Amino acid sequence: MKIFYRDCVKSFVLEAANGDRLELYKGKEYITSPIEDGMVTVFTKYWVKIPANIFEGEREKPKQSLYEKPPLGLKPKSIADEERHDEVCQAIIRYIEAKKPIPKEWLKEYHERIEK
Repeated sequence: MKIFYRDCVKSFVLEAANGDRLELYKGKEYITSPIEDGMVTVFTKYWVKIPANIFEGEREKPKQSLYEKPPLGLKPKSIADEERHDEVCQAIIRYIEAKKPIPKEWLKEYHERIEK
């Protein structure tokens, strides 16, 4: 299904019989379907067909704000490796303190990490 990013040009409220409310706000960008018979489906918590004339613009990509944070990325591998090494060490210490046998996989991983 093709989607579009559209700017809401006037606030809009739609209330269902069960009391659920769809509120669209002027100036906010929304994801919609293509226009069909003067209507678009707005993809929010509710997927609702509403008049297309409350929107203007039709973009295939969202607007990028200078102040918008990018999505959360990936932790650098070096940091993840350090954290994993610490986790292995802490787990081994907990097992030693509890007088439990240390799993061979942990010891193998610990030795592989200290040899690097």
